[in-house]
Amino acid sequence: MVLTKYYELARRIQESHGTAKAKALIAQAEDLEDVILAQYGLPPSRRFVRILRSIHRHKKLSDQVLEKVRAHLEEAASDYLLSSPLPDELVLTQAKNRHLNALDVLPEIGLPTQEYLVFVYNHYCTHRSIHPRQVIQEYRLLKEHPLLPDIVRLKESGGRRNDPLYIALKARGLQFLDAWLRSQKDIDPTNRVDLEKQLRLLMNMAAASYLKYLQLRSHGMKDAQARRDVGLEDEVFYRIALYTFMLQK
Repeated sequence: MVLTKYYELARRIQESHGTAKAKALIAQAEDLEDVILAQYGLPPSRRFVRILRSIHRHKKLSDQVLEKVRAHLEEAASDYLLSSPLPDELVLTQAKNRHLNALDVLPEIGLPTQEYLVFVYNHYCTHRSIHPRQVIQEYRLLKEHPLLPDIVRLKESGGRRNDPLYIALKARGLQFLDAWLRSQKDIDPTNRVDLEKQLRLLMNMAAASYLKYLQLRSHGMKDAQARRDVGLEDEVFYRIALYTFMLQK
């Protein structure tokens, strides 16, 4: 089982602690996490990833530790799969009330943690007037149509309203596109609150990009291609995304 391979990697990481080899082993272990959770029928949300990563907290690993982690995964899977699935609107409502991070919520409703999807969730959480039904409508539209690459291209080209790409996307019925484009521009460099808000947004985006990178790698995509697909080709930004993701765990 892949969990046994993950366990063996954890042992090798402990043995190689503080060396360059340990970093490579950690990357391999991270690649396996989504695969293991999928085998148990669990989404890659942080509450389930934490069960796996608990293995690294043990100073000495043993078969008993492995069985303990396996038992926790089986218990979590049983609770998750046998429980009545909540409607997506209720998932969002509860997540907003509990102040959950997008990294915990989006995988639960079958969505990747892509930057626009993260923004829509965060925007919903910070605006009382937005009904969860509106968010679900937006997400359903993006599930049914491959619009996310066009949204990213629009941002990169400046997000102008006379851009044919903007016109085409608005015609699709996107409700949060304008708010998202404004969020990319409405930053007062002299306003500390604006800067802190933008920093939090960028950190969430970086962490989301790294999570998507891990998902691509777990499905067999080569490292260089996975980095290109999520915008982590620059080594400095890759490390920022990695550390931000780890700090949010």
